[in-house]
Amino acid sequence: FAKRRLIVKALLSPRWYRLPKLNQLQPGIMYKSHFKVAFRHARRHQSAATVQILGLILGIAAAFFIGLFILNELAFDQMHENNEQLYRVLRYDPTNGDRSMATSSLHGSLLKEAFPFTQMCRYGHDPVKMGEIQPILVEDFYWADSTFFAVFSFDFIAGNPRTCLDVVNSVVITSSLSKQLFGSTNAVGRTIPVKVYDGDQEFPMRITAVIKDPPTNTHVQFKALGSMANAESLYKNLLNQWGFSWLRTYLLIPPSRYAEIQAGLPAVIKKSMGNDVPPSFGMTFQPFNRIYLHSQDMPKNTLRGNIRNIRIFGAIGILVLLISLLNYINLATARAAIRVKEVGIRKTLGSSRSGILSQFVVESVVFMVGSGFIAILLILGTLPQLNTFFDLHVSAAVLSWKDFLLLALMLFGLGITAGILPAFVLSNLPGLSLNSATIRFKSDNWSLTRKVFVGIQYTVTLVLLVSTFAIYQQYRYLRDFDLGFNTEQLLHIPVNDRQLQQKLPLLKEQIGALSGVTGVCATGEDLPSELNNTWGISWSGANPEEPLGIDIIGVDQDYFELLKIPFIEGRNFPESYEVDSARSVILNEKARSMINRDAIVGSQVQIGGRDRKVVGVVEDSHNTSLHSEIVPIAYLIFPPGFRVSPDNLLVRLKANDAANLLAELKTIWGQHSSDPLLYNFVDEAFAAAYSSEKQFSTLIFAFTLFAIIISIVGLFGLISFIVQLKLKEISIRRVLGAQSLDLMQHLGRDFFIVYGIAVVLAIPVALRLINTWLTGYAYRIQVHHSLLWMAALLCLLTSVLVIFYHLRNATKISPSEYLSE
Repeated sequence: FAKRRLIVKALLSPRWYRLPKLNQLQPGIMYKSHFKVAFRHARRHQSAATVQILGLILGIAAAFFIGLFILNELAFDQMHENNEQLYRVLRYDPTNGDRSMATSSLHGSLLKEAFPFTQMCRYGHDPVKMGEIQPILVEDFYWADSTFFAVFSFDFIAGNPRTCLDVVNSVVITSSLSKQLFGSTNAVGRTIPVKVYDGDQEFPMRITAVIKDPPTNTHVQFKALGSMANAESLYKNLLNQWGFSWLRTYLLIPPSRYAEIQAGLPAVIKKSMGNDVPPSFGMTFQPFNRIYLHSQDMPKNTLRGNIRNIRIFGAIGILVLLISLLNYINLATARAAIRVKEVGIRKTLGSSRSGILSQFVVESVVFMVGSGFIAILLILGTLPQLNTFFDLHVSAAVLSWKDFLLLALMLFGLGITAGILPAFVLSNLPGLSLNSATIRFKSDNWSLTRKVFVGIQYTVTLVLLVSTFAIYQQYRYLRDFDLGFNTEQLLHIPVNDRQLQQKLPLLKEQIGALSGVTGVCATGEDLPSELNNTWGISWSGANPEEPLGIDIIGVDQDYFELLKIPFIEGRNFPESYEVDSARSVILNEKARSMINRDAIVGSQVQIGGRDRKVVGVVEDSHNTSLHSEIVPIAYLIFPPGFRVSPDNLLVRLKANDAANLLAELKTIWGQHSSDPLLYNFVDEAFAAAYSSEKQFSTLIFAFTLFAIIISIVGLFGLISFIVQLKLKEISIRRVLGAQSLDLMQHLGRDFFIVYGIAVVLAIPVALRLINTWLTGYAYRIQVHHSLLWMAALLCLLTSVLVIFYHLRNATKISPSEYLSE
């Protein structure tokens, strides 16, 4: 009984009514209070809150857009179901590491025979004309193996993907081409004449399937696919030549067998070609997922990204976001001076340090998540305009709900990270004593942490500025580079009709007779050229174990005079085709250096298996864009009908009245062909070849501008706080005779010291980054020190203007108003 009584008494002794109620233990109540305080404080100090929010919105918006761009680039070619097991076959030169995506028919046949457990697919470009009454030129026409749709994944509107390319004279077209030819996508079963450029042959081809247009985020692009059986019949004399490299070859390799194929490839090549395998002959495989971003070294590869640029953009996104976070932290710690009394009262009334910490961390999370939400909506809402301005194809479709969840968690984490330091600064403030009404808080003296943060901002901004100037200068350098020939008022006209090519002399004569034309020539390559024809070359004394190649350009006698390419040795071709068509050749300087013979004019070289006499040597000129170095070139005379025959006209126009002249050109063209007159100016075509550099420089400039604006916003807010805290001191100095320059020197001393350190740190970093980036260019600028000082002066001038603005506002009011407080 005594024990039971003791237990009952013990249970009844505590004052249970004094324990906190259940709803008081819920953390949500506390955080609800934190939210209210955060919004009230932001509303009370609107200008300061606006500066903080604006910096965060700009930083998050820039980082989000960059991240979206990177995700789109990484998603390239991911639409194909077999992308993890698919490889592109490359020609590979073990002697110098050169790679090429152009392969011959023999490359694919050799691999398929040696490794029958793989699935091979080849396709080759061959422009054709399609249609009956008014045939249209289809530039993106390819001959493809019947395995094409087993290897690649595309959406079919009609037809069977397994059998659509099985038989001769079968063709698959896209929905856009079907609408262009027939007005609808209901084209399966129709027969259409297809006129092939080479050989001037026409095939009646049956449409076996219609598919949706390939999406823009794959490098496998086409308008129509014809059965490879047609091409094998058309080019049967060339299929057994290793040098006839016009195909792209892909292998679908089981994951467990890739190492086996890679290890057995040298033996397969040796078995096929014997012991006389040239040292430069080799093959390698490129993973399909790496084609788009890792093919900058391969010529004639127009649709490609750049993994280096992706890394640069990623780094810039992180740096811009870092600047905005440092801005927030600096401004939050500076605002501690106006929150001293709030913290003191909280502590006096019993608030714990953890409660105060959570208050300011919650405020940071609210700012970060709210700013992030606004920034994301801003980017998504203006994405079409941004794509137009930057000439991009960025889509939000790459984002899933998981990405948005991850984004929300990142914003939450960034809010906590950005709020920790200001929270610790504010929670360490003392409580109010009973006999004091205010607390003196010396926030006018910079802490080391704040100086470091501002220094980082300056350093990052300077590096971005220098990089922007250098990248733009490289683009200008490529655009304005001396190409070795005159591009002024030079018009290029492609001649894709074989019948019209037979009339080129007549067409040249009629165009040349126009009053606005100063000269006309014919050539087998446009400008800039892809140099699609490479033939073998040898000469007396050449090493037969090291076969070399030379690029071929078919020209006429007016070519060098029109382009103003001077002769170093020898002479031009004579006027008669018959005399020189198969016997003479003109070389460029690079070819002469390769042959390395003193008296080369008049000597014999063997090109394409035929002996030819060198009649002249001309100065090097850039037929291709400046992404590639000048290569050995042989200029030859060919009559119409050959693959390298002239099929382009170059027309030099007078500077005035181009519109009327183009109208006259269309009239003459219409007399000989029903095809529309296509033309472009050569200087504009070369400028377009550097569109990726222009786009890259524009993007870098935009993100650098974001970084500068964020830094200015942060600097503006920070100096504003410091000036407010020093108003009385400034007033005293003014009364004692201090001038504006003295006040600026005193106010900005710490800024300028930090800025000087940032310049010293930023210059070597910027130089290292720019020189590393420039190594990817065959022709590049030398980074001049003026770029560095221009960026440094621009950044310094911005800081001086911000300080002067606040100082000017502070000195507008009479010192007596501040001293009387």
